[in-house]
Amino acid sequence: MSGYRLSPLAAADLSDVWDYSARHWGFDQADRYVRTIRDACAALAAGRLHGQSAEHIRPGYRKQIVGRHLLFF
Repeated sequence: MSGYRLSPLAAADLSDVWDYSARHWGFDQADRYVRTIRDACAALAAGRLHGQSAEHIRPGYRKQIVGRHLLFF
């Protein structure tokens, strides 16, 4: 399985997502949601997900919807 690396800004965003989710829906839901995002990152890195083109933003960019968020890679 291929790995992935989050940029420092992406890691900070993920932390903010957890904080917001925990405040509004509780710790368990925050853990589940962030795990879903991390699982999607792993699936993208392993080639199990491919995302959609986001060429309009930058050549070579792709995006993947996960819950209420977009992952750009």
